[in-house]
Amino acid sequence: SETASVYAHIGNVLLRKQEYGQALVYYLHAHEINRVLHGDDHPETIQCDEYIANLKLMTGHPKDALEILYRIVRYKKNHHGENHPSTATIYNNIGNVLRSQGILEKALFMYEKAKKIYENVYGFDHLSTAIVYANLGHVFFGRKKYKTAISWYLQSQSIRKRLFGIHHIEVIYATRNLILANLQLKRMKSALVLIKENAMILKGLLKSHKKDAKITGDPINRTLKNQLDELLNENTQFKASVIRSK
Repeated sequence: SETASVYAHIGNVLLRKQEYGQALVYYLHAHEINRVLHGDDHPETIQCDEYIANLKLMTGHPKDALEILYRIVRYKKNHHGENHPSTATIYNNIGNVLRSQGILEKALFMYEKAKKIYENVYGFDHLSTAIVYANLGHVFFGRKKYKTAISWYLQSQSIRKRLFGIHHIEVIYATRNLILANLQLKRMKSALVLIKENAMILKGLLKSHKKDAKITGDPINRTLKNQLDELLNENTQFKASVIRSK
């Protein structure tokens, strides 16, 4: 209904303002209206479920989020089919929650399901495929199987390079994963090569970001600049740890 849509929209605005308690109130109002009008198994009700699950994750309630996500994935399978990208996305999200709780075997199972769908639907040159490859790497990293993690991280990095080129923040994050895994394996030379590669890209991105802001007169995107600054600082710390190990 229109009222439910307005409530959900207000919830989204409050979420962006980080007023999480109030956002939840509006999401729940929207959910209840949609549930009464359309039932539990309706796209608008499920959309509210997704909003609420996301909010639960942001506010540190993974068990509540997981319960909602399992309900959403049942809906996706029934209405879109097992081999639909939206089903894969929920499998991937469930994997993320399970991994954050240290439930790695179940997380691996969910990522594998998402991977199969993404490969079948999107192929091997899509960001969703790259993301699930990285998540598989994270599972093996958590299990201290760093060589297997590197294999997945390399595949993820390769896709991102093909999609975005070398000078992109997506590639920086992919390379960061490789640095961390190589450091765990004490492969200091390999780690140092990757650290220098990321440093060069980060400095170039920061420089071009400032230059673009000067030319256009637009203010620098503070969020992106802060991200780049944090990554550069972390990268410098990686380099220091390699030097100390020599």
